[in-house]
Parts: sequence; structure tokens; C-alpha cells
Amino acid sequence: MIFIFLKLFLFFIILSFFGWQFSRKFLKQNELYVLVPVSMIIGISAFVLLLNIFSYFLPIYISFTSTLFILLFLSFYFYTKRDASLLLGVEKKYLYFLIIATVIISSLYGLIFFSHDIFDEGIHRVYGESIINGNFPVRDPYNPGYSIQYHYCFALLISATSYLTGLSMISSVDATMIFQILPVFWMVFAHVYRITKNYKMAF
Repeated sequence: MIFIFLKLFLFFIILSFFGWQFSRKFLKQNELYVLVPVSMIIGISAFVLLLNIFSYFLPIYISFTSTLFILLFLSFYFYTKRDASLLLGVEKKYLYFLIIATVIISSLYGLIFFSHDIFDEGIHRVYGESIINGNFPVRDPYNPGYSIQYHYCFALLISATSYLTGLSMISSVDATMIFQILPVFWMVFAHVYRITKNYKMAF
């Protein structure tokens, strides 16, 4: 179980590392309080986008691994091309408070995710299991004659999480949702503070 959680942690770190290097290289972003949430969002988005493209040409299980290694390779390539120095962007005490608040709020959401089926979690689990078993291009498991054209990106992400880490599909849904929730609160703070330069309004 410990090895599974280490792989899960490494998987999310690689996605965030790519988003971090991409943001610094192409978005010219060097403020830590903005980089953290943006890195997670870009990492997830890039992984799902490339996975979706590659899976049309490669078996899905090969696409899972190939996409991750491509992002890791690009991350180190961008890392060698970085230029601007890293800044906090906010006062250190507020950054610490932001980290603590984000962890607490995300933990509360995590307790909800792990104890209840929420939103359309059930259908995504079914789609995720079918994708791992080769259902790509994605067809409706309940109606195989119907080709799904949209709204399966989360199923792609959780199927990759389960396949690459060994986590069960149910736990993969919960872990992935927490990883996606984490940057939301942080990004709201970053967005409001960027506009107003007011800590109270941002929090």
C-alpha cells in the first residue's frame, strides 16, 4: 500500500512539475503563489490532452506510460531553459496561511469524497474501468454502439491514475478529485489578490 501511495505521489508530482516548467518557460510566470495552482492545472490538462491524442494511435496502456514520460522529458528540457528567478509574490506569513487553509479545506472535501459517492462518480468509474480494458475511442459501456464525443476526460485521468499507480478505481476517483480541488481555492486567492492587492479580500 505504501508503494502505491508513493507512485500516486510521484504521478501527481510529475504532472505538476511539467506545469511548473511550462508556466515559467512560456507564461513567464515566476511568482510562487501563482505558480503552484497554475502548475497543477496545466499539468493535468496537458496530460489528458496528450493522452487523448496518443490513444488514437497507440494502445491505451502504452499511451498511459508514454504520455507521462514525454511530460517528464519536456519538464527537464524546459528546466534547462529557465531564466527568471523565483519570487514569493506575497508576504511569507500569508503564503503559510494560504498553504494551511488549502490543506484544511481540501482535507474536509477529501473526507466527503472518500465517504460518499458524489456528482457522477459512479458513471466515471464505469468509464474508467472500460478504458483500462481497451475502450478507446470511448464508447458508452451501457450502449456500445454509441461513440462518446466529449465529457470523458476525467474518466481518462482516473483510468491513468489507476493503471499507473495500482490504486483501485474507486480510490483513484477520490484521489484525483482531491488533486483537482487543491488548486481551486489557491487559484481563487491568487486571482483576487492579483486584481485587488488586498489580502483580506483574497481570503
